[in-house]
Amino acid sequence: MIGAPYAPKVGHLAVKIDGGPVSRRARAAGPSLDELRRVVDRDFAMPAKLDLSEHEVLRAVIADLPVALTACDENARVILWNPACERMLGWTEAEVLGQRLPTVAGAHERVFLRQLEIAIRTGEGIREMETFRQHRDGRPIPVMVSTAALWDKAGHVTGVLASYQDLRDRRRIESRLRRQAHHDELTGLYNRRGFLARLQKLLSQAKGDTAIISLDLDEFKTVNDTLGHPVGDQLLKVFAKRLRAAVRPGDLVARVGGDEFVVVMAGISRSGLEAAARRLFEKLGQRYVIGDQEVVTAVSGGVALCRGAGEAEYAVSRADVALYHAKHISPGRYQVIDTKMHNTFVDRAEIAGQLAHAAERGELRLYFQPVVAAGTGWMSGVEALVRWARPRRRLVYPDQFIMLAEQTGSITGIGRWVLQQACRTLCEWEKTAPAAQALLMSVNLSVVQLRDPQLPEEVQQILDQFGLEPERLCLEVTESALSADPDAEASVLNRLRDLGVHLAMDDFGTGNSSLTALRRFPFDMLKIDRSFVSGIGAGEEDSAIVAATISLGQALGLKTIAEGVETEAQAAFLVRNGCDELQGYLFGRPVPFADLSDPTHSLRLRVLD
Repeated sequence: MIGAPYAPKVGHLAVKIDGGPVSRRARAAGPSLDELRRVVDRDFAMPAKLDLSEHEVLRAVIADLPVALTACDENARVILWNPACERMLGWTEAEVLGQRLPTVAGAHERVFLRQLEIAIRTGEGIREMETFRQHRDGRPIPVMVSTAALWDKAGHVTGVLASYQDLRDRRRIESRLRRQAHHDELTGLYNRRGFLARLQKLLSQAKGDTAIISLDLDEFKTVNDTLGHPVGDQLLKVFAKRLRAAVRPGDLVARVGGDEFVVVMAGISRSGLEAAARRLFEKLGQRYVIGDQEVVTAVSGGVALCRGAGEAEYAVSRADVALYHAKHISPGRYQVIDTKMHNTFVDRAEIAGQLAHAAERGELRLYFQPVVAAGTGWMSGVEALVRWARPRRRLVYPDQFIMLAEQTGSITGIGRWVLQQACRTLCEWEKTAPAAQALLMSVNLSVVQLRDPQLPEEVQQILDQFGLEPERLCLEVTESALSADPDAEASVLNRLRDLGVHLAMDDFGTGNSSLTALRRFPFDMLKIDRSFVSGIGAGEEDSAIVAATISLGQALGLKTIAEGVETEAQAAFLVRNGCDELQGYLFGRPVPFADLSDPTHSLRLRVLD
């Protein structure tokens, strides 16, 4: 193949790699086996002064190399074009030998041709330069090219040898990696990184206002938990496809979290935004059919307007604030951010930051509300209730901060502090009033604590710390905290019950699965919600519900406790119907420990006198 009709002018060709002086001895020596091995191993990085015309074995090696090789003389005429070069560029050896290289080069090869000209003129080769060679059909082929000067025996440059590494596979991999870095694999949309990068560019080019719409699928976790993650993934893919179809051409769409999406509409008027958002939510709110499953899910959204790239991150956070309000105030709809909403978010963030350190700063307080035995009227226990002495503010009640603590994760530390302080208080109380040894301490568990598999060990550790028997502690769980993960919750509750602590279902009757929860979980106490107790005497319905709940507790062997008892008439009704214990303002408001009545003091009801 090398012996083509065209013959170069020079009788001997040698390769000079390092640019150093060429010795006559090196020029005359033939190639050794080690030299040939280096030819193969280093992609034809030949040792200095190899004579191509005299060594047919080297010609065979060149022909079989997988690396594309070309060589040209000092006039840029092709004198070598191996089979690998044919496969890469499409030109055959017969077509190019003797032709000047520029005639078989394309517009993409100007940089390479300039380097080739320099190499012929100066003898200086190039190492690993990324450039393009043009295929016969006109396609540019990305290559890594290295060149070395060809020298005659007199030490004159007689041409240039070039090797090419095909970079197409590498470029495809690089392109795929770049796409993966900026796109979501499941939906094909931009991911958070790609979204933020694209957003800056979009805002810098936009004219007028830009709308940022944060979207979230309501109850997506329920879909995953009940129908399985494969169905959830398919729902996300269908949602993403519907979302792309619902926006305008050129609008930016991204998936920035599990079920969180963002749409950016540049150059839109406020009136146009209203119509676009309404149309968007109409299309997204339609039913979803995944395989043979019909999935019911609503979409909530938050909208913020911005102008200019400098407002990008601020606008995204404002859209997220509006989304948060939409999900908690009007699920399945969208909210446009306003000043009041923004200020609420800022206040919430400030409160969350302070709340995270409330326990360690000594800002939490425990208040105790008496629980009395209906049969005797004597105090039988107390419920520990936490308060937050927020700096420079009034005392904050739990309904104003517990949900926020659960959402931000600070409830774990708060719950541990409450449990420790309640047990500490009961221990100290027994030392000053022996009658307190008969009292039961009740502590509320949060939904986050209930899902912590380490909770039983933590409770045992605290009981041991203060030397309390487990039956002196009652842990209360609200009905609304149950059934998110019933198997895990049942495991934690059963282990707690095995310790010997009491378990009470709090706010019984306010959830959707009260009877199911009583059957599934190991409760031994049942607390009747104050909303039913307050209706005693005001109507037959609430009175009947309370009486039926007491009967249910008796049938299941559960102690019943009525919350929110405020009148003697309510207390009398509860006693007559067999309620075991009573709690409410009639017997005492929640107070600090120092203000509690001596446990020997009678709280006997008048109805029992």
